[in-house]
Amino acid sequence: MAEWQQVLLLTMIASAIIVIRNPLFFLLPRVYAEEPGYYLANALAEPFLSSFGMTLAGYFSIVPNFAAELAAKVFPLVYAAHIFTAVGLFIQLATIISIYYSVGRVLPSKPFAALSAIALLVIAKPETWLNTVYAMYWLATGMFYILNSRTILRYHIIYASLAFLTGPSSLIWLPLFGMRWLVGVDKATKKERSVGLILGIGIVAFAVNVSLSFFGASAPSIGNRLKPEMLLNLPRGFASMFAHLVLSGGYPIPIALAALVVVAVLTGNALYNGDLRFRLFTAGAMIYYAIVVAVLSFEMQGGNRYALPITAGLFSLSVVGASNAFFKRAWAKRKWRMLGFAVVLIIVIGNKLIEFRDFSGVYAKSNYVYDRSWPNWKEQIEATDRSKGGLIKTFPQWAGTGLQGGDWYFNLKPGVGH
Repeated sequence: MAEWQQVLLLTMIASAIIVIRNPLFFLLPRVYAEEPGYYLANALAEPFLSSFGMTLAGYFSIVPNFAAELAAKVFPLVYAAHIFTAVGLFIQLATIISIYYSVGRVLPSKPFAALSAIALLVIAKPETWLNTVYAMYWLATGMFYILNSRTILRYHIIYASLAFLTGPSSLIWLPLFGMRWLVGVDKATKKERSVGLILGIGIVAFAVNVSLSFFGASAPSIGNRLKPEMLLNLPRGFASMFAHLVLSGGYPIPIALAALVVVAVLTGNALYNGDLRFRLFTAGAMIYYAIVVAVLSFEMQGGNRYALPITAGLFSLSVVGASNAFFKRAWAKRKWRMLGFAVVLIIVIGNKLIEFRDFSGVYAKSNYVYDRSWPNWKEQIEATDRSKGGLIKTFPQWAGTGLQGGDWYFNLKPGVGH
C-alpha cells in the first residue's frame, strides 16, 4: 500500500472514531468556552487587521483566531459552531498524521505510530474534544512526537509553524528542540538543518507572541501567572495530571490503581532498555513539560487537558515497554499480534474505553458529553431577534446551577453578523 493510501486509511479510521465518540458534535455543533465570548465577539467588533492579532491571557492563538474570522466575516453567524468544530477536527486529524510520520525510538515503526495516533483519540479526555480553544494541547502533543522523531519531514515543519503560533503549550518544547539541534536524538542527527529551521520558527513565533502581548488588544497578561506562590501548584498539578490518567473512567479504584502500576512498570521497561538520549527526549521531556504547565496554570484548573502530551507519551512508552517484554519472544514475532495486545493495553491503561462514550456516567451531567436537549448554537441564534440582539448561552446546560461556566454567554448585539 502506497504511503498516501496509508495516510488516507488512517485519516478515515480516525474520522470514524471521532464521529462515534459523539455524533452530536457534528449533527448539532456547539461553541465552547472562550470561542464565542472572546474570539468571535472580537472578530465581529473589529476589522481583520486588528481582530486577527487579538491575544487572550497574554498569548496569540492563530487557530481560534482564524476560525473566528471565518465565522464572523465569511459565513453566516448561525454556522459559527460548524466552523469552530470543523477547524477543531482539522487540528486533530493533522495531529494524527503528524504522529504517524514521527517514527523514532518512541514510535519504532509505522504500526506503532499508527497505533499511538489512534489511541490518542481514545485516551484523550472528553474536555479536549473538538474545539479550537484546546487545539493548543493537541498541537503540543504532536510536537512531543516530532521532538522524538528520527527524521524531521517537511510536514513536521509546517505543523510546527502552526503549533508554535497557537498558544504557549508548544512553545514549552522550544528549549528541547534547541537541545536536539545541539546534541541530536542520536549521533547521526546532530545539528540537523530541519531542526534548526523548526527552532528558528519557534523563536519567531515567540517574538510574535511577545509583541502582540505588549501591543495587541490583550486580556489579562500571562505575566499574572509568574508569581512565586504558583510553585504551590506543583503537588496539585502532578496529582491532576497523572492520577486522572486512570482514575476517572468508571472502574473501581483498586483496578484503576493496578492499571497505573502496569503503566509504571511498562514505562520503566522502555526507559531501562533505552540510552541516555532516549531518556532525555522522552521521560525528561515529559517531566519538564509537566513542571512548566503545573507552575504556570491557574490553580491547576483543567490539569487534564494540560496533560494531554503526557498522557499520549506515557501510552507510547507503555506500548514500547510491552513490546520489549513480550514481542521479542519467538512466539510473538508477527507484527499483527502487537495490535491485538495493544488493544488490551488500552483497556487496562486508564479504562479509557468506558470513559470514551461515558458508559459509566462520570461525565453525564457535565458539558463534556453534550446532550440533545441542550439548546445548541444554531437554535439559539435562530430564536433570537437579530434586530434587537440578546445573550446566547455558551453552556446552556449549566445556566442557573451556580456551576462554573453557567454564566458564560455571547452578547449578540443588534444587527451584527450576517
